[in-house]
Amino acid sequence: MLYVFVAMEVGSRRILHCSVTAHPTAEWTIQQFREFLPSTIPYRFLIHDRDGIFSLAVDQELKGFDVRVLKTPVRTPTANCFIERLIGTIRRECLDYLIPLKSSCPTISLVPSAPGSSAACSTPRQGHSVHQDRPRHHRDDFIETFC
Repeated sequence: MLYVFVAMEVGSRRILHCSVTAHPTAEWTIQQFREFLPSTIPYRFLIHDRDGIFSLAVDQELKGFDVRVLKTPVRTPTANCFIERLIGTIRRECLDYLIPLKSSCPTISLVPSAPGSSAACSTPRQGHSVHQDRPRHHRDDFIETFC
């Protein structure tokens, strides 16, 4: 079984980061946050579910990035609806037509589409030109993660 870490900006539905591993640990999760959080955009909130991988050490590390962690309620996938929809799209659009032969296959398939969320992992109503000139609004301060 492979685990996918995805970080998405809620307001623009832009994928900020994705990575795949067979054995996720708290250290691996912290490293994923380090790779995409020190950016020019100061995010205020991070939404994640209550998976065991998001340990107290992960939450403490996120405080160092000046990000407030918001945990979704127990057994409430609709509270994390943006990333849940993205993962459902990845399952339907990518993995139904792709047979991963090794653990690097999903990474190769997902990462090229990640920067603009444009290839197989975008919804039909969200094209490149739709969001390019749109002004940022308060929902862009939120990041959802899935692991």
